[in-house]
Amino acid sequence: MEISILLMKQIAGLVLMGLAGYAVRKTDIISHEGSRGLSAVCVYLCTPCAIFLSFQTHMTKERLGGFFYALLAVSLIHLVFFLVMGVLKRLWSMNAIESTSVIYSNAGNLIIPLVAGVFGEELVFYTSAYMFVQSIFMWSHGQIQIRGTSEGALKKICLHPCILSIFAGVLFLVLGWTLPYSVHTAVSGLGACMGPTAMLTVGMLIAELDLGQTFANRRIYLVTALRLLLFPLLAMITAFLLWKYFPFRISPDIYLIVTLGACGPAATSLTQLAQLCNKDPGYASSINVLTTFGSILTMPLIILLAQSIL
Repeated sequence: MEISILLMKQIAGLVLMGLAGYAVRKTDIISHEGSRGLSAVCVYLCTPCAIFLSFQTHMTKERLGGFFYALLAVSLIHLVFFLVMGVLKRLWSMNAIESTSVIYSNAGNLIIPLVAGVFGEELVFYTSAYMFVQSIFMWSHGQIQIRGTSEGALKKICLHPCILSIFAGVLFLVLGWTLPYSVHTAVSGLGACMGPTAMLTVGMLIAELDLGQTFANRRIYLVTALRLLLFPLLAMITAFLLWKYFPFRISPDIYLIVTLGACGPAATSLTQLAQLCNKDPGYASSINVLTTFGSILTMPLIILLAQSIL
């Protein structure tokens, strides 16, 4: 129960950041162009720094086993997500914004500060497994889906800062390299801005919407239910079964962190990508806001359920 309460407090803080973004856009302190520029800063600078830093840790035998479990669990979770979404897309004719919002959670902007606040800084390392797998899929499959074309996709994927930061992070981890103090300070500071800048951007986009018309759309509630309830439950079951039958003894906290990564709101990176590609960013931000508010209740409940079956 203590973990669930801490989760609610952490998520509520991020919601307040979004409200701050709403206020500065609504009062024209920041223009639409300024909001778009902030999205670019978050996607191309802050997020890659945060991804890279998640790999900056000392590797031990226990950590390696836990990381391997997390990596395998997240891969299986996404396989399940893709299979289920393949059925749902045909069943409900879901578009690219809807399907990617259901598959990809806010595993970076939200989960890193949540894990640090709830489980402790030493366990933040395991969030890198979720970010590693999801980033590869989101900046390949997700980017192609939202752009609506695969033309030149391979080059854009391989040269995207988020993908490059993953490879750089793995390289540094394997070789045991560390950044010079001044460089680490700069990268750490930029990475810490990821959550606030992402939530500010979402708030700014919401300020430009007709909220009455936006939330009158019934499909947004379907997307929200899938992202916050069905897919987290699928992830929880997958992660638990793998944890239970894993050949090595793994801390239950790692199982909970993997589950936590899957039950967050829709990824804010999708909102920013939709804005940069001019692909219905208003709808994407509406989904993000509704799932973020809803996650205040659903994330603690899912984690409480995940703990109860241990």
